Amino acid sequence: MSSQSPLLPDAMPLREALRGLRHVLRKGGETLKETMTVDTLPPPAARLAGAVLREVEPEDLLRFGLIPEFAGRLPIIARLNELSKEMMVRIMVEPQHSIYRQFRAILQNEGVELVIEPAVFGQIADLAFEFKVGARSLRGIFEEMITPVLYVVPDRADVKKVTIRSLFEEAVFS
Repeated sequence: MSSQSPLLPDAMPLREALRGLRHVLRKGGETLKETMTVDTLPPPAARLAGAVLREVEPEDLLRFGLIPEFAGRLPIIARLNELSKEMMVRIMVEPQHSIYRQFRAILQNEGVELVIEPAVFGQIADLAFEFKVGARSLRGIFEEMITPVLYVVPDRADVKKVTIRSLFEEAVFS
């Protein structure tokens, strides 16, 4: 039995169905070329196109071709900007329950200090940015880096500090 609401369609097909909405971006009343999307525009035009997308209203969905009954089932139009690499680094480090602080606390319970060099967060953000899935991939990449450490620390009583200097090098146990 599906836990999905009968009023709202599954998000993936909806996202695919609205993909062409990028093609109807208007710049001062004129429509951008059919082949252009926000991703293929030069940076100034991409910023303009992103600004236009942020201003999408329900009437625009009707002009795009959605029937009113369907557009009415979309109660909220969320406008999201792409995360920058700097924002991804901040997500890993700054919040009270950030992934870095969570794993630091786990290792502190074992009596071990976790030190991750700032460059490592940049490397993780670079990979996540390359995957183009935003912050969702940060945890997976971080956990892949930290998992070997989590297996070594409980078995070695001599380890008091773990330093990670690069995403592509082994951790240093001291």
